[in-house]
Amino acid sequence: MTRALAWTALGAAFLACGRVPEAQLRDEQSRARHYRDAYETELGENQSLRKRLATAERRPQTCPSNEASAPAKPADAAPK
Repeated sequence: MTRALAWTALGAAFLACGRVPEAQLRDEQSRARHYRDAYETELGENQSLRKRLATAERRPQTCPSNEASAPAKPADAAPK
């Protein structure tokens, strides 16, 4: 009777221990999936930004004239 009880307890402990690594494996796979998804999202965003930058660099640069970029003079200022 005691041997049967010991084997039962040992079997139950073995089964319980067998579940822990599975849970840890699922957690590790979940974390890896999360990091992979984040990496792929970041990679897609970087590629999109590089395309936008390349498009912007190909466009001709138009600079506003100095008069347009100068601050406006107040209307009540008298000329000197």
